[in-house]
Amino acid sequence: MKSIEKILTLITVNFLLSGIALAGPVDSPLPLLNGKKAKHIFTVPGVRNDLDNVATTFMCTSMEKTKGLHFGVEIFNHNGVLQNVITPTSGDISLNPGQTRIVSTQATVLFLEDHVIPNLGNISGGSARIVSISKKVKCTVLMLDSENNPPTSMAPLQVIKKYKQQGD
Repeated sequence: MKSIEKILTLITVNFLLSGIALAGPVDSPLPLLNGKKAKHIFTVPGVRNDLDNVATTFMCTSMEKTKGLHFGVEIFNHNGVLQNVITPTSGDISLNPGQTRIVSTQATVLFLEDHVIPNLGNISGGSARIVSISKKVKCTVLMLDSENNPPTSMAPLQVIKKYKQQGD
């Protein structure tokens, strides 16, 4: 038993000394939405925001039958560093039952966004965390040409339940 404790202690010390920072969509602190701690609902790898013409757009629908919910989208760069902060006045989005809202990393010609995430620079190979106070939200995510309608390019991004990919 003592040898197991020593091994665990060595692993812990090694981890702490290795300089590994906790970050990214899995272990960054969750924001407050409508005054309540949000839940991590979905993770989206492959987020891109190219200020010349590529945006990532999130379309989320409430599946609640009788009450509204709040959700938000957090963007992380390729190093797992959070790029936006959800506040009551920016990114804390309310959804009534059955309602859909569109959030994007930049304005697009194709969609009339309900919220454009402010002050994002170029992001390549980033990720997103969709957070909500309810699990009854469903989202679709597209990466698309932001300057043309119809877009000259558009591709769906996989939406993963929290951090469990289909097939795991």
